[in-house]
Amino acid sequence: MKALDHLLMRLVQGFALVAACAMLVMMGQVTLDVLLRWLANHPIDGTLELVANYYMVALIFLPLGLLTYTRDHITVELFTRHMGERPLAALDLFGNVVALIYVGVLIWMGILEAWDMTLIGETWTAGVGEIVVWPARWLVPAGGLLMAALFLLHAVDDLIMLVTGQRSLEPVNPFSAWDQDDTVA
Repeated sequence: MKALDHLLMRLVQGFALVAACAMLVMMGQVTLDVLLRWLANHPIDGTLELVANYYMVALIFLPLGLLTYTRDHITVELFTRHMGERPLAALDLFGNVVALIYVGVLIWMGILEAWDMTLIGETWTAGVGEIVVWPARWLVPAGGLLMAALFLLHAVDDLIMLVTGQRSLEPVNPFSAWDQDDTVA
């Protein structure tokens, strides 16, 4: 279980790194586009299409695993802050199963859409040319699959907590391990 957690942590790190790079490239391209538009009256063709179809999709869907890994999704603790660990684990288990079903539908629909767009070779017209956008459609199910794997891992951890009273996974910041070696205890 810890080896799987370690593998998923590395995937979370990789996806977050790709999303961060997409953000930096997007900021650079948009800044350059604005400067060229105002200074030389010659914007970069396809900036809007690239931002909408690649950069923003990567920024939204790839870091979902990071939120799931750290269990940082929005929660309301008004009624649960005084619960014991086992009842809270039961509630978390229920939430993880519901989230897994929801994300499963998102993945399924994302795969169907990505497959259809791949088959037709989806492109968008941008300025004087075409921009191929179908590969970006696969970012939605990719981010969803990582998120689903983490919800499943957390559900198993919650079930173990419910049955034994002990967690099998330790809460970890996925970026604290970047400076450590890859050994798994």
